[in-house]
Amino acid sequence: MLGLPVVVDDDFGEERHARNSTRAGELVRALAMAGEPVAICSQGGLIPDTVAELAAADGIALEDVPSRKGSVWALSFTGRRLIAADYYRTLKPEKS
Repeated sequence: MLGLPVVVDDDFGEERHARNSTRAGELVRALAMAGEPVAICSQGGLIPDTVAELAAADGIALEDVPSRKGSVWALSFTGRRLIAADYYRTLKPEKS
């Protein structure tokens, strides 16, 4: 255990996202401004929309925005601006 705090925020849930589809992106930008690494866990109904919205707003072209179970999007920011969005289908190490 790392002893790090865990915060549950309904704004990263699909139900709240259905009512306000831009809120999660606003929160991601606010968290980026803090300048500390953050891990956000959510569902496939929110992740593609939010990643696509952030990328489009900051001029990052993404061909596809998948959200496979267990996958990860690594988003890199400079201040509030998204500068990179990298998708990892799995974090399992490749077999040698």
